[in-house]
Amino acid sequence: MFTWQLGTALLLISVIPEIAYRWSQFAYVGVTFIPVTAYHFITTSVREEKVHKKVIWLNYSIATLIFLPLSQTRYILEGVQHYTWGYWFKAGSLHSSFPVFFGVLMLMGLRVLYQGFQREISGSERTRRRYLFIAIAISCIGSVDYLPDYGFSLYPFGYLPVFTCISILAYAIVRHRLMNISLAITRTAVFMLVYAAVLGLPFFAALTWQTQLESFLGYRWWVWVLLTYAALATAAHYANMYFQKQAEERLMAEQRRYQSVLRQAAQGMILIKEMKKLLSLVVHLLTQKVRVKHAAIYLWDEKTKRFYCQAARQWPVKDPPPFAPGDSLVEYINWHRTPMVTEELYLQTRGGTKELQGVVTSLKNLQAAVLIPSFTEDRCEGFLLLGDKLSGALFTSDDLQVFQVLASQTALAIENAQFYEELKRTQTDLFQTAKMASLGHMAGGMSHQINNRFHVLTILAGTLRSVMKDSDPTTMDKAKLTELWGKAVETLSKLEDNAFRGGDIVKTLLKFSRPSGDYKLLSLAQVVKTARDVAQFRVNLASIDFREDVPENLPQVRGDMNQLADSVFNLITNAFDAISKKATMLEDKLLPPAPNDSVPFRGRLWARAYSERKDDRDFVVLEFQDNGVGMTSAELDNIFVPFFTTKATAQKGTGLGLYVIQRIVEQHGGTVNAKSKYGVGTTFTFRLPANTEAVPAIAPEEPKAKVA
Repeated sequence: MFTWQLGTALLLISVIPEIAYRWSQFAYVGVTFIPVTAYHFITTSVREEKVHKKVIWLNYSIATLIFLPLSQTRYILEGVQHYTWGYWFKAGSLHSSFPVFFGVLMLMGLRVLYQGFQREISGSERTRRRYLFIAIAISCIGSVDYLPDYGFSLYPFGYLPVFTCISILAYAIVRHRLMNISLAITRTAVFMLVYAAVLGLPFFAALTWQTQLESFLGYRWWVWVLLTYAALATAAHYANMYFQKQAEERLMAEQRRYQSVLRQAAQGMILIKEMKKLLSLVVHLLTQKVRVKHAAIYLWDEKTKRFYCQAARQWPVKDPPPFAPGDSLVEYINWHRTPMVTEELYLQTRGGTKELQGVVTSLKNLQAAVLIPSFTEDRCEGFLLLGDKLSGALFTSDDLQVFQVLASQTALAIENAQFYEELKRTQTDLFQTAKMASLGHMAGGMSHQINNRFHVLTILAGTLRSVMKDSDPTTMDKAKLTELWGKAVETLSKLEDNAFRGGDIVKTLLKFSRPSGDYKLLSLAQVVKTARDVAQFRVNLASIDFREDVPENLPQVRGDMNQLADSVFNLITNAFDAISKKATMLEDKLLPPAPNDSVPFRGRLWARAYSERKDDRDFVVLEFQDNGVGMTSAELDNIFVPFFTTKATAQKGTGLGLYVIQRIVEQHGGTVNAKSKYGVGTTFTFRLPANTEAVPAIAPEEPKAKVA
């Protein structure tokens, strides 16, 4: 447009026809590329440049290879004609093809803009496209300047719609972020400097040394100049690309840096399973990397059916209000589903869109410059609120796109964290269910042990009472009194001892049934000892050879004593059941003895632990090997499947034990594997990460000291 307007102005003030014709040719260089660059600009502005890429390059090829050469001949411009207001273009025989080319491209561009309105786009994007549509449509009025080319004495006022178009675009750039103005100015400046240096200087040199060039190159010296210009134009194109890239990298360095950080964070946050940690990370990234004044996250609460502020950093609003589905802000989010900029919405309310007043009021009360909704499928999980940038710069379209990616990934990460927390609650219930089932199996043995304690207490107390009742210390000599006193002390010691034994049983029961706590440093020797103490009330360990080879000096592990002890307890009881089943089958001749079985058969259970280094990591390995009935390959493939059991009845097994064990070990960062051969036995292997810190292990809970 600038080339066209400059050439037209110089054409109008020319007084010599030949000079006027030269300026008309110059002006048509710009005219040739106006429809092509306008179409390119439109498709780029609505982010559909890739969709129309073939059409764009076809247009450039037609303009460069056909219309540009023809514009310098008599076929397009036959000459100039004089009107009362000055010289003007005179159309050649092929001139009419160019207005057709112009009209087709401009209509195609307006059609692209119109189709953009049919899509679901945000209010701010719709506003930007509206301004662009109006500006391009007004610029098309400038095509009336073709009429004087055909002899119509109409003053060429095309500069007025062009000026109006540029003014509208400038307003949209400044107020509605139609484009990054800093980047646009930088590109324009680089373009002008490069082309002025590469093409402008040789042009003025040719004008200055025209006589010398003509004497040296002959009367066709201008052909050599054109060839030189063609080569320089190619070089200028690549030089312009290089310098623009360098300038953009400097100008956008900070923005691209934090956008890259946000993209990486969006990809990595899906791995975070703790909700609080996830939300804190998001608001921290936004305030520290994007450098906004404050940031907050609202999440949907299914119980109360409202959005609540769940995380905030440097947020100036105390007690941020919740939002219900009927609120105008929530309705606008669900309707548009795209980022919204408070200032843009405010400008729309000033332009007459009063229904946005409630949305703008809510955003201003929250002191939010930008809101980015976060959706999973058709449900809004929440939204991010950002304050202004500390630098005072505007949020660009690229910023909003990155925030949208971040919000989408955040929604997935939140959904993943919520699922993980729900799974943890479900697993906790499963752990407790498995514990209670084990307690049911232990009830008989534990009641027998407790009844024994009470029976002994009753006998001892009754015997002492009878002796004391039948004795009169006032009539007894010193020797008998001393003997009686000694028996009383001995009886009281036995009472105390049995009371402590009963207390140990209750403590074991409470420790086993107590819900899980925090992870602490502990040794596997403590874990095995705790599990063994509990198991003795469930099975008769004295009836098998139970061997422990778990050194105290192994590296510690970080974990939950109750959960790990529960897992070991389940393995011990499972091994005992497998041994008992094998003994019965051997007795009934249903199974041949294994090569290593003793005669008569006696069950063996071997618990051993050792340290191991694998893949540059330290582990502590715990193995349980029994010589029970073992499992078939089909059973071995399904032992960790929930509710799968090899036991005959539901009273003997629920099918949850090994699944629970696997989940416990995995939550501790470890793995559990099993090897088994039917009729020979089974080996379970725990592999847990070792804690190499020199921190003393948590000592097991000891009974109170006895009183001498």
